[in-house]
Amino acid sequence: MKIPDRIRDIAARFRSRVTFEDSIALCACVIAMKIQLDYRVAGHFLFLLLPPVGLALTVLNFIFLINHLLTRLPEDDPFRLALGRVKWWSNLLVRVFVYYSLLLYANAKLDNAKPVYLNTEIVSINKSAVLGLPIPYSWVTLRDLANPDKTEQVLLKASERERLWGAQPVVLTIQPGYFGIPWIAAIELDWVHYAGEILKLSPTAAYAWQNLIYFQLEHKHWPEATAATMEYLKLYPKDYDLALGVGSQFDLAARYLEAAQFYEYVVARHPTYRAYQLLGTALSWGGKNPRAAEVLEASALLNPDYWEAYYHLGYVYGGMGRLAEGIAAFEKALERKPNSPEIEIELARQRQAFAAVQAAKQEAQKRRGQISKPSP
Repeated sequence: MKIPDRIRDIAARFRSRVTFEDSIALCACVIAMKIQLDYRVAGHFLFLLLPPVGLALTVLNFIFLINHLLTRLPEDDPFRLALGRVKWWSNLLVRVFVYYSLLLYANAKLDNAKPVYLNTEIVSINKSAVLGLPIPYSWVTLRDLANPDKTEQVLLKASERERLWGAQPVVLTIQPGYFGIPWIAAIELDWVHYAGEILKLSPTAAYAWQNLIYFQLEHKHWPEATAATMEYLKLYPKDYDLALGVGSQFDLAARYLEAAQFYEYVVARHPTYRAYQLLGTALSWGGKNPRAAEVLEASALLNPDYWEAYYHLGYVYGGMGRLAEGIAAFEKALERKPNSPEIEIELARQRQAFAAVQAAKQEAQKRRGQISKPSP
């Protein structure tokens, strides 16, 4: 038999003898291990055993797959009977492992609660290996800085092992979990600590300031982020991109008036169309329509042929009850951006509202006229 024919024969035998059950078990183990890493739970040694168990079960199921390629043994062969018992227990462990992983998956995916940030310090890192080769399961022992006597062990992802080391301050992002099982969403460098140490030596280090600012923003430490940004702008007053970027983060958090202060900073020093637009929309969403109208009117003068300023002005005028001006603004926006469904819908809505207001005024005038008309 030629070699290609032999390979095809082996492949055909493999496809015919690999059972659906073994294939499903192997895939389930691999998926469950990924879930364990993505939605890891801090805990003691029992929790840390689960992923290695999953790895062992994956290997075991792979052995069962290979076993199907071997010559079948008699039904009453002791080795085959022993292998059957091992397989039964293996399948049981697979089910327990997979069901627990599915519980962690649902616990994380249904979790919409706000995260909690815990300041910790790395005590040690266990980098596991098999036959001298690293495997994707390692764990780190962490000490709670607020409670130094308390330590916890957390699984590490492969990408984290290379950038973490002992005695390193890190911040854990902890989600409470839908079913009350807290899980670790992230382990990251504590840039409050690092930036503080760097800035002691070099108070003007832009990289440290920038990392500190965005770290505070990411963790929703709004007053701290504001203070750090203002200090940075004292050192680098022309970094308008950073000021606009910080403002946009406040915008995304629906903190519009706090965002506006950073846009105001840029508009006062470097008045661009983009800065005006950001400031005007932030003021509008923050309920400051009169000031928003002033800003957007000024922005329209900078780029009179573009539709955006008129579009935002239409909403602002409408919110102030100045429907005629709102209609005019939307008409200008539609001239510059024809066939825009969004503009057409809002323009029709304001026209309808304006017509209703005019009709109500006419009816009121008519009633006043009837009341004031002298009786015969």
